[in-house]
Amino acid sequence: NEMPLRASKQYGWISITHVCHALRVATHCEPSLWADVSLVSHWFTARALQHVGRTSLLSVTVRKNTDLESLYDIFPFTRRIRKLDLRVNFPQFQRFAKHFWKKQFPELESLTLVPATSGRLNDETDAVSSLFGTPHPLLNRLHLGDLPSKLMINLLRPHPQLKALKIELKHENGMNISRTLQLLRLVTELESLELDGGFTRTWEDATLHTTPPLPLNNLHTLRVHCCDRFLHGLLEAITIPNLKVLEVQCDTLL
Repeated sequence: NEMPLRASKQYGWISITHVCHALRVATHCEPSLWADVSLVSHWFTARALQHVGRTSLLSVTVRKNTDLESLYDIFPFTRRIRKLDLRVNFPQFQRFAKHFWKKQFPELESLTLVPATSGRLNDETDAVSSLFGTPHPLLNRLHLGDLPSKLMINLLRPHPQLKALKIELKHENGMNISRTLQLLRLVTELESLELDGGFTRTWEDATLHTTPPLPLNNLHTLRVHCCDRFLHGLLEAITIPNLKVLEVQCDTLL
């Protein structure tokens, strides 16, 4: 409280190492400061949830080190979750789906499902589909990792209103152009698309190569980090009349 701040000067991030008692009390009384909840431990989660208020919408982060008690703590707040970030291992996907089965997320706007371990999510496909494979009218951002294609389809089909989609694949040869187009046909209202990782040029269905290009009329931002042959094939298979931002990082030169 003794740091001189000039209104005419622009400040970046300021590191605060100590605060007075009055400021600590004020933060405890402001629910918006506790809206981002990371499920690290039962103690931390329970402490944060004491201050979230009765109506505040929450951003919840679940990681592979999240304990079971923290999931129990957040359980009563599912109807107030606006952003859900799940980067967990496969058993935790199943655990999360089991404990939140039949729970509704009516305020959900952003969802991240990225496995934190190598391999693919197989046995948990039905459990995750039961949670997020039903319509969430407010959902507009989706970030997917190395998930089975069936699960990706189940997640995209009830959400044609999606505005932003990111698919991040760590496995080589994880998805070809045919499968990518199959997903994009489900969400043609996209405004932002990011494809990162194991995408390949191969075509599963030869007839797809002769069909008219898929129009993505609302897409204005395309970010692609993959092999150049996939990018060439993708741009042949879609039309983007209103593209404004194109960011490309390829493994080899075009």
